[in-house]
Amino acid sequence: MKKCVINKDYFNKNNNSAFALMNNKDKVKLFEYLKDYEITYRDVLELKENSTFGIEVEFVDEYNLDIDRNPLYYLSIYNVWFKKTFNTEGKVYNDYYLNNGWQLKSETGVSAEFSSPIFKDEKETYENIKKVYELLKEKEAWMNQFCGLHVNVGGNIFENNPHNLFQFLKLYGIFEEVILSFSRLTNEKLRTAVNFNAKPIDYFLLYEMLDSKLENKIITNYQDFICTCTYANNLFPNEIKDKSSSLSLAHLKLFSNEIEGNRIEFRAPNGTLDPILVQNTINTLVKLTEHHKEDPLANKYIDEYKSTIGLMPKITNCYNNIPFNTFYSDCPLDKALALCDIIFDNNLDKINFLKQIYTNQEEKQKQKIKTL
Repeated sequence: MKKCVINKDYFNKNNNSAFALMNNKDKVKLFEYLKDYEITYRDVLELKENSTFGIEVEFVDEYNLDIDRNPLYYLSIYNVWFKKTFNTEGKVYNDYYLNNGWQLKSETGVSAEFSSPIFKDEKETYENIKKVYELLKEKEAWMNQFCGLHVNVGGNIFENNPHNLFQFLKLYGIFEEVILSFSRLTNEKLRTAVNFNAKPIDYFLLYEMLDSKLENKIITNYQDFICTCTYANNLFPNEIKDKSSSLSLAHLKLFSNEIEGNRIEFRAPNGTLDPILVQNTINTLVKLTEHHKEDPLANKYIDEYKSTIGLMPKITNCYNNIPFNTFYSDCPLDKALALCDIIFDNNLDKINFLKQIYTNQEEKQKQKIKTL
């Protein structure tokens, strides 16, 4: 990876510059460029072949009806193609689907939710996603204070290896403030329900992830894992199915290569009706999850975090005492540049990632640039 130098080839997709090595002069040039830069919709994202993902889109509309109470009227509005009825514990439920595989279902606090099928990184996938957002815009849907975006990534990416999961959780925990600032999606006010639906993970969990005893522990089954990692256990199935966390492992089958029903869930603090931002968010979160194996650059930042920042003061204060709007809006630039270098292998991904953060924190970044 070459030291980053701002020039006309800087945004060439095939380049892979070291953003973390930027000097202050280059940082100023970078943000000047980002002012007028626009992210574009892409045919493919070049994800790994075994990566799968899906999204859940919460929205409100003028009809604001309960699907189960008003199915015929509501479903005719969205041209639902068919429904599937099933029986669970003596209760009858209906699933409603569009003809492109998306499920339409009710959701607390919003009009409804579109839940996608399992996707691969193919041109048809992103055409499919775009059509759903075009449908929502056609029906003049919008986002209220309860709407969010959920990105689900197939758990098979961890290859039945809990140590791959440890590495991912360490990376996520250390860079969570960057990830959440990125996934805020818009510069608008945080949704009211963010502390109930997308709060940061607990520092106690991060502390365990960084505990050296886990790195050498031989784990062959689920019971070994939960006995070793008490706090991570809170995010796993059969225990606390935490739906309030920004990262949920409630549906992860740790020792399984199954694709159906095996996923981790990223819960963005805000929603959006912009398919470009949605695709960019998918790109970042899937590639973050793909980067789950030992990596010298990632370990460098993990070791620096352990040795220079320390964990105990943050554990004492804990996330519960930090205002969520402060946490989601305060993204250290140097950490953002470092995460770029760790999870992306091309400048296009890095610029798109930084543009989304920059958009979310325009005023804060202007003040930072003045101090460079």
